[in-house]
Amino acid sequence: RIESIEQIVKKFGLEASFEYLLSDRDIEFPKPHPHIFLEAARLMGVTPKECVVIEDSLAGLKAAKDAGMRCIICPDPWGDEPLPDYTGADVMVKSLNEVTLEMLK
Repeated sequence: RIESIEQIVKKFGLEASFEYLLSDRDIEFPKPHPHIFLEAARLMGVTPKECVVIEDSLAGLKAAKDAGMRCIICPDPWGDEPLPDYTGADVMVKSLNEVTLEMLK
């Protein structure tokens, strides 16, 4: 929900870091459909191959890969998806603290 996204962005003082905020209200089809990621790429004026998605769910991983984007997966520790389901990820980390600039390149 956009309200949750806006609240988190505000809480951490990230308003100036994002030109666009997208949520389920901005798309026709939810994840695992790639629509939200394709719309984000379109708004930013980049191709899907130029994008890296950081995700925590199997639906998000599928949406990113179906969009033609690279995906770093950081499994939700409270999720119920077993780790083998994340094998399509380009990189898997246990914590967002492990994501490096080199991974993003």
